[in-house]
Amino acid sequence: MNQADLEIKYVLYSKTNRLPILDRPRPRSEGGNEKRYEAKGARLFAYEIVDIEGVPYASLVPRVPGQDEWVRVSEAGSDEMWCKVVEYKTRETLIADALNRIADALEKLEK
Repeated sequence: MNQADLEIKYVLYSKTNRLPILDRPRPRSEGGNEKRYEAKGARLFAYEIVDIEGVPYASLVPRVPGQDEWVRVSEAGSDEMWCKVVEYKTRETLIADALNRIADALEKLEK
């Protein structure tokens, strides 16, 4: 599938000083190469998060179109997170959520 056809689903924030960005969802010992590093607090956008042998990897929106970029979200079987993962919301989704909260509040006032 073409990257242009994919939807952004997550925003990731680096929780480590040198977050490695990989060319594939594999550690170096299994052929993954580090393309660059991101600093703590860096914001990255991801299409999906997949589990590979117990390790969650996020497929990133790449800096260079057509070149895959991946990041390890956390350690296998550990609570140690390398990234904070937040669901990505579009402007339309945010507006719909706000309108639903307003409607719920008005309904509570009427009771």
